[in-house]
Amino acid sequence: MLQVAVTPFVKIAMVAWILGTLALLPLGSPTCLLAVPLLAERVLSDNPNHWPVINHYDAFLWPVLLTAALETLARLHGRRALLRRWAAGALALSSAAAVVLGLDLLVRPDSWRPSPDKRPLVTAAALIPDGARVEADNTVAPRLTARTDVVIADGTPRGADWVLLRTDDRTFPFASVEEQRQRVALLLAHGYTTAWHRDGTVLLHRTRPVPIPGLRVPGPDSTPVREAVPEDVGTNLLLR
Repeated sequence: MLQVAVTPFVKIAMVAWILGTLALLPLGSPTCLLAVPLLAERVLSDNPNHWPVINHYDAFLWPVLLTAALETLARLHGRRALLRRWAAGALALSSAAAVVLGLDLLVRPDSWRPSPDKRPLVTAAALIPDGARVEADNTVAPRLTARTDVVIADGTPRGADWVLLRTDDRTFPFASVEEQRQRVALLLAHGYTTAWHRDGTVLLHRTRPVPIPGLRVPGPDSTPVREAVPEDVGTNLLLR
């Protein structure tokens, strides 16, 4: 178990980043123990998506760790010199981490608008009618959750009325751009037509009820299918 928890090295870096950005203050409070199961789940996972700190998985840890850090500072209140050093260190490290992870995006106007390579996804999503069954690119699927029955497009066809995918940039959970192109080609050969296409983004509409090879619609008796994680995922702490 110990060997799994520290292999590869990015797992060690992940724990060091999470605790180090608070100058190790959480370790001074027993409240930190509440974070142990969440951290153990990450370091013992064999899914590389769980190891970087750029994803959302840290969000569940921070309420616990911040509370523990504040409790430690309270215990150090009587030792003012030590308290000042620890507090200054935690503030500096946390601020530096926040900048690295994107605090600068808050003051950059272009970060509040769809990037040029994502704008076609937004345009295509607006063309999908309300109430439709949709398989959509992971990046744009959240925009459709309020008005359609949407699932993230993956390597398994679901027979949705509409399919929105990119064919020039890899998207989760596909392992390669080629897989995305093959998926589009498969659908075009089995009942789908191109409703809209621009800059590598394609919106497909199912116009004929032709049987699709590999079609599988999840149900209560379904067996979960694990995605094939690309080899470069999980090799860098700050990259997806």
